[in-house]
Amino acid sequence: MNDPMRILIVEDDAIIGESIHMDLINLGHAPYPPVDNEAEAKAVMATQEVDLAFLDIRLQDGESGIELAKHIDGTNLCPYIFLTAYTDDGTLVEVGNTRPSGFIVKPFQKNDMKAAISIASLNRMLQD
Repeated sequence: MNDPMRILIVEDDAIIGESIHMDLINLGHAPYPPVDNEAEAKAVMATQEVDLAFLDIRLQDGESGIELAKHIDGTNLCPYIFLTAYTDDGTLVEVGNTRPSGFIVKPFQKNDMKAAISIASLNRMLQD
């Protein structure tokens, strides 16, 4: 693998967030500690270099990973991958209004993340 990717995890379930964090470390990446809301995610992206973000679609207090994705799209900060249990038509239409590098359905395995990271990384290299 190349240099470890600096990965932002936006997940409102602390147990899932920590599991993702540990899996990413085990895959050789350098994830930031998970955050659980849009404001914290934007703060990390404003102050740290982020190579990739994992975004939960439904966050607490009605916040949305999709809205965060639109912010990322508007500023071209980094590629992102949605992590979600929601695959209903409405959610998929909303996701279609963004430019994700991947979409992983919960529950997922570490290898699902590994494959999505690899594809996102290759797509980013082709864009540069």
